[in-house]
Formats: sequence, structure tokens, C-alpha cells
Amino acid sequence: MMSAQILAEIRFLLSSVTIGVLLSVIYDGVRIIRRVIPHHKGMVALEDLLFWLVTLFLMFFCLYDMNDGVFRWYSAAGVLIGIRIYKKIFGEHLVELMSTVINKALDVVGKVLLWLLSPLILLKKKLTKLKDLVKLNIIKRISRNRDMEKNYDSQNL
Repeated sequence: MMSAQILAEIRFLLSSVTIGVLLSVIYDGVRIIRRVIPHHKGMVALEDLLFWLVTLFLMFFCLYDMNDGVFRWYSAAGVLIGIRIYKKIFGEHLVELMSTVINKALDVVGKVLLWLLSPLILLKKKLTKLKDLVKLNIIKRISRNRDMEKNYDSQNL
């Protein structure tokens, strides 16, 4: 039977692998969001900075909580193994699939909203035309009244 110390080290290694998988999932989530919503380079840099801060926090927490703050080379190796396992299993396919599904879903939602709002859009167009006609009639009347005033003034002089 294995000693408690060896079991603790194995559990620590498995936690490191799990953190590697978790970090990959988080970063793929960020990548999916970037494909769905175009980002400015500054925003990409900020997201990357936040990701690395989360990575630092998770690694620190793992080291502090599970290994009394002692760095073990195999903890870094475990994280890298977790990242590699995730990439081998899911790779680019998950990001591509999820961003495509989300974009298609957003297209459908947009079309449904457009369909639901189409009566309001049509009403707005009709009201705009009506407003323009009223405005044009008012301008014509003002012009006609000015012409009548000019004729009246020229006849009374």
C-alpha cells in the first residue's frame, strides 16, 4: 500500500493536470468570445493579461493550498500535461464549433427580432414619410403666403 505522502503527491499532480485543463477551457472560452464579438487589439491584450493573472492566481492557490507553497517541478509539468491533453482531445475543433454555433444562434435571434420588430420599423418609415409630407406642405403654404404678401405689398404701393 502507498504511503500517505505519495498519495498526497499524486493528488497534487492530478490537481495540476486539472488546472491545466481548466486553464485551456477558460482560454478557449475567451477565444470563442473573440470570434463571436470582434475585438480591438487593446482589448485582446487586456483579456490576455487578465487570463494570465487568473493563471497566476490558480497556480499560486494550488501551490499554497495543496503543497504548503513549495514549488514542485512536476506541478508545472502537470499543468502542461493538462493543457496538452485538452488540446489533443478537443483541439481547434471545439473553438470552431462553438463559435459557429453561437454565431448561427445569434443570426437566428437577430432574424426573429427583425421579424418581430418589422411592424414597428414599417410604422416608423410611414410616420417619417408622413412627417416629410406635412413638412413639405407647411413649406409650400409659407412660400405661397409670402408670395401673396409680396403681391399685396406691390399692389398697395
